[in-house]
Amino acid sequence: MNAVEVGELLGTCAAFDGRNEGDSVTLAWTKALGHLDYADCEQAVLDHYTAGGRWIMPSDVIAGVRAIQAQRIERARIQPPPPELTDDGTAYVQALRQATFRAASPQAAIEGGAR
Repeated sequence: MNAVEVGELLGTCAAFDGRNEGDSVTLAWTKALGHLDYADCEQAVLDHYTAGGRWIMPSDVIAGVRAIQAQRIERARIQPPPPELTDDGTAYVQALRQATFRAASPQAAIEGGAR
């Protein structure tokens, strides 16, 4: 997520809690959330304010995104790596990790999960 998207996300937050936005706030939130997907962050903000009204912080958004990703992983029913990798623990774990990351991604939600 870039600074423009973070500014939009903060605008969504401001619509709920009346916070003041500014360059320093946008910069700080970009440092905290820049590695995350905008749509996931926006959904996390909406979920947060739908469930309650307390002031949202970057840690709340990160927790919300992790919950969204966990739901995707759960729905994906990730298939185990190929049997030939069972003798190579590193390759097996890497294949499983890649499948899990694909399942957690926003793209997986569009495609209906990763297998």
